Amino acid sequence: MFLNGIYEAPIAYAIDSGGNCPEGGIDNLPEITFAAVDFVGPQTISVYGDYDAGTVECMCGSGFYDSYAFELGSLYYDILGTGLAGPVSATNNTNGYANQCSDLQEWNYSFQEYIDISGLGPGDYTIHLSAANSNDDSSDQFIPFTIIPPPPPSVNIFFDGSDGPVTVNPGYSGNLSWTVSGNATSCTASGGWSGGKTANPNNSESSGPINSPTTFTIDCTGPGGTSPQDSVTVNVFSVNSAQCIGISAPAEVNAGQTFSASITMMNNGTTSWTSGADYRLGSQNSRDNTRWGTSRVSLSSEPIGPGVSTIFTYNFIAPDFPTLGGVYPFDWAMVQDGVEWFGETCTGSIRVKQKMYACRTDLNYTCNQTSSYYADRASCEANLAIYLPGQTTGFCYQTLAGCEAECNPPLRHDFGMYLPPPTVNSITISSPTVIPDGVTTYNITETSMISTGGANIRHQYIIINYQGTNSGAYRGFIAWDSTDGGGWSGTKDNQACSPLGSGGWASIQNTGSSTGYGHDYLELVSCSSSISGNSRTVVYTVAFNPNFGVDGPLTNNDISGYAYSAGWEGSGWVNFETNFNLSVPPTVSNVTLAEPTYCGGGPGGDVSWSYSDPGSNPQRGRRVQVDNDSNFSSPLVDSCPSGSNCGGGASRNYTIPQGVLAFNTIYYARVMAWNNAGLPSTWANMTICNGYPVSPGGCQAGNTSWRTPVNAWPDNRAPNYHPNVFPSAPPVSFPATFTDRTNFSAAPSAWLWNFGDAQTSTLQNPTHTYTLEGIYQVTVRSTDVNGYSCTSSQRQVSVGKAIPIWKEIRPK
Repeated sequence: MFLNGIYEAPIAYAIDSGGNCPEGGIDNLPEITFAAVDFVGPQTISVYGDYDAGTVECMCGSGFYDSYAFELGSLYYDILGTGLAGPVSATNNTNGYANQCSDLQEWNYSFQEYIDISGLGPGDYTIHLSAANSNDDSSDQFIPFTIIPPPPPSVNIFFDGSDGPVTVNPGYSGNLSWTVSGNATSCTASGGWSGGKTANPNNSESSGPINSPTTFTIDCTGPGGTSPQDSVTVNVFSVNSAQCIGISAPAEVNAGQTFSASITMMNNGTTSWTSGADYRLGSQNSRDNTRWGTSRVSLSSEPIGPGVSTIFTYNFIAPDFPTLGGVYPFDWAMVQDGVEWFGETCTGSIRVKQKMYACRTDLNYTCNQTSSYYADRASCEANLAIYLPGQTTGFCYQTLAGCEAECNPPLRHDFGMYLPPPTVNSITISSPTVIPDGVTTYNITETSMISTGGANIRHQYIIINYQGTNSGAYRGFIAWDSTDGGGWSGTKDNQACSPLGSGGWASIQNTGSSTGYGHDYLELVSCSSSISGNSRTVVYTVAFNPNFGVDGPLTNNDISGYAYSAGWEGSGWVNFETNFNLSVPPTVSNVTLAEPTYCGGGPGGDVSWSYSDPGSNPQRGRRVQVDNDSNFSSPLVDSCPSGSNCGGGASRNYTIPQGVLAFNTIYYARVMAWNNAGLPSTWANMTICNGYPVSPGGCQAGNTSWRTPVNAWPDNRAPNYHPNVFPSAPPVSFPATFTDRTNFSAAPSAWLWNFGDAQTSTLQNPTHTYTLEGIYQVTVRSTDVNGYSCTSSQRQVSVGKAIPIWKEIRPK
């Protein structure tokens, strides 16, 4: 029979007049009254239960009822189809037997056997139990069980603490870290790195310099298989840059002449040049001029990748307007139209023969001293009427060469023309990023060239933000004068340039007051001036005042230059797109606190924020503080106690360490960030709260603070606190007992079980019977008196085939 989950052994009766009942009677088979399988560890199972060796009751000739009990003969197991087999040890729970029916006792045994299953793979198996008593009567039982493969490990990879994507400056070297959970034995890297990696729970290494978009990928392998790959992508800020390789052009051309010239540029940036992205060669000095017939030259081939050189060849047209001729700049630089000018400027110069008209004063022109030369044909024709009254047409030659060809011998002479003016060849600044603090100094270098046949340079000027994209924004005017001891009235910071004998003087010019557009924005600290051949270079050492970052743009600042010769021939203003930026302090806002669910962890949270920089300088570091005092007088958490050289890179998230914050306490958070120029923001306090919505605790009024829970939440994490089921692999239609093992810090109040088959229970330790075979995911939500609860999803239950039904048949 089947009673309360225990198999009861039936009693067999017999009549034996000889009194030797055990031999002449009917023996009862031994019974394995209860058996089950439980997993003791990842490689061991336990088979346990009770055994009844069987009894015989006899009707003897004397009329008395005698009984006879058999001892355990043997107990044996084997796992079908695996080769695992062996005896099972048992413990006797009764002593002897009695000859009176009223004193009938049975031989009962309990057994438990630990079986090593490390050699078995995942799958469905059956344990066969065979028992025999001392009379060699035997019985069998078959118990199914399932070995579920362990789950694969998991891995998470981060770059500077962020799971990406992250954008950094070219050449930046960050920190790659990865966390591994599960039973991992090895990890393998791919993508931007390679080789085997350690499989410890927490690992890190340097990424090395990153100059192009790179994805770092990792996966880990363990007994349960290989984890899904995890990746972090690091992008690189696009950088346009170009290097001038050289110019191939004729040294001299005639006015209006078409000629071929080539400019070679190398792409030393991080982007590729294509015509579709509007990359072209553009004219300089002054920018976008059409002096040579065009302001743009298109790519002859594409794409031009980083490190590749390209030749721009074009049929240029010499200026047709000069009245004096002379040397003209032939300067070109790369431009991405609509975005920026960038890289080195290829500088050169070409002499253009002046275009003059020689007017004949008589029909027999002999190049005598009465010949006149004019800058245009109309003037020539007009003067013919003076020399030859009544003459309506004359003979004008377009070039001096044409005139000279009429002379015998050929004649050249100075017609008292103006001397050619100097040129401004280059203006550079010593740093692409300027801090307007009135203290940090920078060198602005201006180089001008004396034109062939021209006079020496007397003055050089610099105006910042005068032409180009910042036209009209006067924010600095520096003047240099070659006269020793010179300087003008109404100037500031008048400095003698070294060497004093030939260096002249430099000044910050104002508009006649002490607060003009020069000194208000710049401080001249020192200067130097030198001559090399026909070139004069002046270096102005200046500091930018804070006003420089207030009134004008912060990026792509221009510098224009002008040069005068001793004869006051001037170059005209020439603009140079130096593209230097201002570094002003960044801004931190939207400081946000996101609480965890506290399942299995103490008080903590993630602090995140928004970062902005007027000069487009990226975040280089951050400092995060957490305190229970709104004044932060003694922070409990400080990510950078030194307050300098704070790391963190571009990451805008910080996880509060575990074990620092207390329960049932109000906390405040604040953040400060640095840009890559080293300027810090001001402190920004927490203004946004994403607290866990359980009271008491969570976000406080105004979202400037949060309260941690009054106690630790219920903990039902595997393996220590997840629920138990008995038996661990119950058969169909067999009642399984579930036991909650939640670790409560406060008194428990409620449970909600979900058995994975759409059935639930609110008991603490319920019993549930499955009706179908399969693997079920069991969860339990355990709630304490403060309303805190966590859900565990770590318990799987494998339900096997139903236990065979035993039918009892009494002997006849």
